[in-house]
Amino acid sequence: MAMGIWLPGGGGADLDAVTASAGDVLAGKVIVGPDGEPLTGTLSLSGNASDGQVLSGQTYYNTDAKTKRTGTMPNKEAVNQSLAINGSYTIPEGYHNGNGKVTQSVKTKGAQTFTPGRSNQSIGANQWLSGAQTIMGDPNLKPENIKKGVPIFGNVGTHEGYVTSPLNLFNKGVWSNLQTSGITETWKWDNGSYSNTYPVIEAINSVILMRVTIRNDQTSTQYKCNARLNSTVNLSDYKYLKFNVNHTGNFQRIYFGVSKNSNLQAFTYDSVYSETTEITGVKVVDISRLSGDYFIYLGFETTYETTRNEEYYVDQIFLSNT
Repeated sequence: MAMGIWLPGGGGADLDAVTASAGDVLAGKVIVGPDGEPLTGTLSLSGNASDGQVLSGQTYYNTDAKTKRTGTMPNKEAVNQSLAINGSYTIPEGYHNGNGKVTQSVKTKGAQTFTPGRSNQSIGANQWLSGAQTIMGDPNLKPENIKKGVPIFGNVGTHEGYVTSPLNLFNKGVWSNLQTSGITETWKWDNGSYSNTYPVIEAINSVILMRVTIRNDQTSTQYKCNARLNSTVNLSDYKYLKFNVNHTGNFQRIYFGVSKNSNLQAFTYDSVYSETTEITGVKVVDISRLSGDYFIYLGFETTYETTRNEEYYVDQIFLSNT
């Protein structure tokens, strides 16, 4: 049954028009319900947002129904950012619409093999190595395979070299390898006298000439001569000393040898080749057991009773290991 509320001065309110329930009325507030009885509200405002949590420009209520609040959260929409290598980006406070991106563009380098050479090779900075970078090694990179005294990647060479081809000291008039032009006689013998000048060893034109003139007024004359190259030669790396010769006479004996003595008297060489067959060609002195610096000597001796000229020609002197 509908009821009314009497109001002083006449008239009344139709309680049938009341539609609010306790849940629609703030907690602690009292109204008249549809039945005319007092009704205490139960609606409780429990919002806990702050202004910074609500988008800027938007309004809201939290615990006070009478106070409308306005949000202050920045609207960032879509934020895009590119990072440098090992860079960072601080995401700003605010609302993001989900379309922004953080990107990084880094140069990449795939697998590569580097073979050491005479120039430096660099792997560039500021790139990502997507594959293995291999620096080649070589098991032959060791001191005994490197020229003595030369450093290669921290390995100091000890190899003193091989000589398989001739090393010319004298070649048809051309002197090389520290040799000065010419030779020096160190000893002569002419029939018992050291003062006569008939035997001679000298460099003439393109050859070294070994010569003696036999006079018709002398009999049973003995001639000997000894001469050396002007500079020493280091024999350490060689096995053989060779002389290429031609002759027009018949010396009793020829000599090719080496000695550390710079002024030999007679044929007292440390190592020597000698012969009486007088065959034209290459004569060989075995120097394989020797090391260090030596003088190189040439010599001859002969005894004849008839008038004649005896001549031997040396056109090449060289060192070899074969």
